[in-house]
Amino acid sequence: MTSFYFEDIFERYVAEIDDLRSDSEGKDVLQRRVRDKHKEFSFLLSMIDAAPEMVAPAFHG
Repeated sequence: MTSFYFEDIFERYVAEIDDLRSDSEGKDVLQRRVRDKHKEFSFLLSMIDAAPEMVAPAFHG
């Protein structure tokens, strides 16, 4: 069972991961983009209340 919080943002989280998955040429760049999210984590934390789906990918994988 997942928490209500994660159930509420799950679809937005999946959409965010899908957006990060490939570049404009269709190449899989998810791991590189997740690494970039890790580097931006302190900035992303400021968005956690307004857009948690933008923060969650930093924890992906």
